Amino acid sequence: MRVLAGLLLGAACAIVVACGGAKKAAMAPATMPAAASPSGMQSPEREELERLDREIEQQLGQLGLATSEPPACAMGGCPGPTAEQMSTGLTPPSSDPTCKPAPSELCQSSCKFSDSICTNAKRICEIADDLGNDAYANEKCARGTESCTKSRAKCCGCV
Repeated sequence: MRVLAGLLLGAACAIVVACGGAKKAAMAPATMPAAASPSGMQSPEREELERLDREIEQQLGQLGLATSEPPACAMGGCPGPTAEQMSTGLTPPSSDPTCKPAPSELCQSSCKFSDSICTNAKRICEIADDLGNDAYANEKCARGTESCTKSRAKCCGCV
């Protein structure tokens, strides 16, 4: 008799758990991100964009700089990467002869982070350029460019 009661209790628990899961699935949005594949997996490009963007955010935090949205993104859209972003706009400070930070350890550390941020931002913009008119990728490019600009200013202005 105890075995039968245990089985019934277990079955009731299984039903409750199954119904709870079905409710969550029914409440989930039916839309799929634009860069996701039909199987629901993200594209390798989108995964790389997200990884690079996370690295930039982390490095900005280590520099004491906040992330911000470029004005064009805040208004609902970002254009694709410009020729300036793809060439000189994302130059790491170490490649810029006009950037002359003080030789202190603090300045050198700041510039290493900035080099990494600008390198990651350049890669993000290359991916965005390859993807063409992809709003998500263009937004990441614009954010990366803004982050590179901020971090370069901190590095090159370090005294």
